[in-house]
Amino acid sequence: MPKRCFVISPIGQPGTEVRDHADDVFEFIIQPAMKEVGLDVYRADHDQRAGRITEHMFDSILTDDLCVAVLTYQNPNVFYELAVAHCAARPVIILNEKGNPLPFDLKDLRVIEYTLRPKMIFDKVY
Repeated sequence: MPKRCFVISPIGQPGTEVRDHADDVFEFIIQPAMKEVGLDVYRADHDQRAGRITEHMFDSILTDDLCVAVLTYQNPNVFYELAVAHCAARPVIILNEKGNPLPFDLKDLRVIEYTLRPKMIFDKVY
């Protein structure tokens, strides 16, 4: 069975700034990095299983090999899912857009800051 990575991310409605940002972070930063280390990567909106979305989210966080959490936009669902992953002692890589402030309780965690500047993506900085 292939190793899997679940992306905890704000998703937003199609056509919104939040969705466009989430898609760009997924496509240009997360997906290439996970491909390089041999992990299949997906977000909740990519999961096509029938049933309750919340149950699938918990299952992914608790059983997948890795989670990546995108804190940009400070989405409450992202914070909740990150807390679930932390409580279950799951491995999580945390990403945040450069210049985006973090809440006090998260400031002491290791966070990878990113930008979506074309040169940074082209040079595969992340």
